[in-house]
Amino acid sequence: MKYIAYYRVSTKGQGESGLGLEAQQESVKQYMTPGDELLSEFQDIESGKKRNRKGLQAAIELCKNENAVLLVAKLDRLGRDAEMIFNLMNSGLQFQVCDLPGADFTTIGFMAVLAERERTAISKRTKDAYEAKKLRIAKVAEVASAMIEPGHEYLVKKIAKAAYKSMTKEQKASVMITMTQDVKDIIKCEVDKNKNKPHHHVLKDRKSTRLNSSHANISYAVFCL
Repeated sequence: MKYIAYYRVSTKGQGESGLGLEAQQESVKQYMTPGDELLSEFQDIESGKKRNRKGLQAAIELCKNENAVLLVAKLDRLGRDAEMIFNLMNSGLQFQVCDLPGADFTTIGFMAVLAERERTAISKRTKDAYEAKKLRIAKVAEVASAMIEPGHEYLVKKIAKAAYKSMTKEQKASVMITMTQDVKDIIKCEVDKNKNKPHHHVLKDRKSTRLNSSHANISYAVFCL
């Protein structure tokens, strides 16, 4: 059997580190039997919902030209878009999935729907985590604002983010961070480190100079997060 291998990772970091990629390559290697031929390998660093991926398109084109089979480690590496998977199956492209050996049209279609569902769930979890983080940093910004000397309110955003980054995983755990003495000490440490920063090096929005009230300062900081 002639194969064209296709690998996909979602982030640049995964691509550079080999995390995920090496596992896919190993799956392809283990799947092939003596006498099989791996003609070429392609990869993308793209979201599974994106259809027009350069590596995938090149792999498909070569499969057609060489009458070869497209081989992927897992179905979600081919894509997390059920419609795209169905279109590939209906196009006549031959492809096999290492962890679904011998799978028929129905099985692959069912797994494609599950892959798309998981993609949607991942997207929601990522969005929820981001919104929760914004709430936590906003709470830190509120406390930091009360520690900053008048005229240095432009530092609230920077200090809040730096303080949050310095906290332990446990200190960040609650949606609205509990202001224990340890957390307050971390915030104060960042305030002290930045209190002598020159105004013109940090302030980019002239309008922020008019934010003199504590409420306005907090609102501005949260808006910028």
